[in-house]
Amino acid sequence: MNSAETSVVIATAADDIRDEIRRCARGIANLRIVAEVKDGNEALASLLSYTPDVAVLDVLMPSRTGKEILEELRRRNLQTRVLLVSAQHCPEYLAPTFWNDALGYLYIGDGLADWMAPALKAVIMGRHFVSPTPLEALKSQHASFSRDQQIHPPLSGAEVDILKLTVRGKSDKEMANALDIPVRTIEKRKARLRRKIGVGSTVELAVYAVTRRLFDAEDFSFRGSVRG
Repeated sequence: MNSAETSVVIATAADDIRDEIRRCARGIANLRIVAEVKDGNEALASLLSYTPDVAVLDVLMPSRTGKEILEELRRRNLQTRVLLVSAQHCPEYLAPTFWNDALGYLYIGDGLADWMAPALKAVIMGRHFVSPTPLEALKSQHASFSRDQQIHPPLSGAEVDILKLTVRGKSDKEMANALDIPVRTIEKRKARLRRKIGVGSTVELAVYAVTRRLFDAEDFSFRGSVRG
C-alpha cells in the first residue's frame, strides 16, 4: 500500500448499507478499502490481519457487535480509528456514553449519502464526528455539564493538555509522543481525569472540554453546534 493511502475495513451485515458506504469511500482520495465483511467474527479477523487505519463498524452484526469489536481492538492496544454506524433509534444507542472509544458515530437514519463522506474524512484526520440525531443527545449532555461545571475542581496544566489532545482525536500513543511521556503515564492521567470530572468515555471528555472552552473550533468535527 502506498504510504499516502488510508486503509479501511467496512463491516456491516446489510448489503445496501455496505454498498452505500463503499460508494462514499471510493469518492475519497487515497482511501483504499482492504476488506468488506458481513459478520462480527470476520470483521475482527480482518482488522487483526490488515490493521487498517480506519474501521467502519455496524453496531449490530452477527457473532460480535461493533461495540464488542471496538473493545477488543482497544484491549489489544490497536490504534485503528473507528467509525460506528447504527440504524438503532433508541436512547441507549444514542447516548454519548455508548460511543465510548469510537472516534465517530453516525446514525444511519440521518442519511448515509449526506453524512458518510464527512464522517470518514473527519475520522481519517483524527477528529471526532457525530451525525445530527446523536448530536442532540450530546448537546443535552453538554447542557448538563454546563449546569454542574462549578462543582469541578480546577484543572492542572497537564490535565488541560490531555483534554485538548482528546478533543483532537489523539490516541494514547500520540498523546505520549506529543507530551514526551510514557504511554502508561497517559493512561493513568486519563483515568484520574475521568474520575476527577465524573465521566466515563472519550466523547464525554470532549464534551467537558467544550464547556471549558479548551480547544480551537477547527479542532472539533462534531456536525453542528454543541454550544446550544
